[in-house]
Amino acid sequence: MENYTELGKYSESAAASMGRWERETLALLERCITPDQRGRPEWKPQQAFLPVLHPGARRSVLQALWNPLFADVPWDLQHREASGTCQVYLDVSGSMFGVMPALIALLGHFGARVRRPFWGFSTEIAPAQIVAGKLECDTSGGTHINCVLDHLRKNRPQRALIITDGEVERPCQKTLAALRSDGQELCVLISHDGQLDPIRSAGIYCHQLSVQPEATR
Repeated sequence: MENYTELGKYSESAAASMGRWERETLALLERCITPDQRGRPEWKPQQAFLPVLHPGARRSVLQALWNPLFADVPWDLQHREASGTCQVYLDVSGSMFGVMPALIALLGHFGARVRRPFWGFSTEIAPAQIVAGKLECDTSGGTHINCVLDHLRKNRPQRALIITDGEVERPCQKTLAALRSDGQELCVLISHDGQLDPIRSAGIYCHQLSVQPEATR
């Protein structure tokens, strides 16, 4: 009975440690993902039915000629919808496999504040899908951060988060300068055992994760 009690206490302690890690990591992600107030809203189509004629509603116009009572007319409108302002890039190297499922689950808390799709990166960029809580991405080996910076320069999201182990080449200062001049904001989240340099030495805002505990044993 004593062994079972000790095991139960250990499990509760481990679960509490995992809960603290999740709250701490969620706070880091919040700082990285906080929407930029300058984020560009997008125009999206929307159909509405109104008791008002317009030139494009030919059937309704003809109906109105012989019947003053007609059904609501469909109008093709557009409305402004705030788009997610943060694009997320996920390092798909093997060293990230252990922590990635937990990070993906936490990213789900931010809903529309994060652009879809996620992007996975190695030496190239590819769309990443989350299937059954796991990251699926068709990329090559290695980890290059400059392919991410080039992708940012081309696609121009207002804000970006890169999650990586930091084992990368030195970021291109010319590309970084271009991103900054365009007002693009970049933050990097580095695994607990990853390398802060050369990312931090390049002047990129970054955080390092704490060690992820096991929830159970």
